[in-house]
Amino acid sequence: MSQLKKLEYGIEMKINNSTHNTKFFVVACVFDKPAKAAVLNMKVSNGFYGCTKCLQAGVTYKDKDNDNRKY
Repeated sequence: MSQLKKLEYGIEMKINNSTHNTKFFVVACVFDKPAKAAVLNMKVSNGFYGCTKCLQAGVTYKDKDNDNRKY
């Protein structure tokens, strides 16, 4: 995360005796679930408000042996 933020703020590059501030942005990436939540600054997918498509809180319901979350 800290390295991505540094790239967004920009780094100075020297090209042909002139200095340029170049910024980089992530357009597409692949993450596992915990890393995706960290990058998007949201709850993990099994928490309340864990859906990336809506802003509704999840509802917990019990199955035989497990607690499940439904959005």
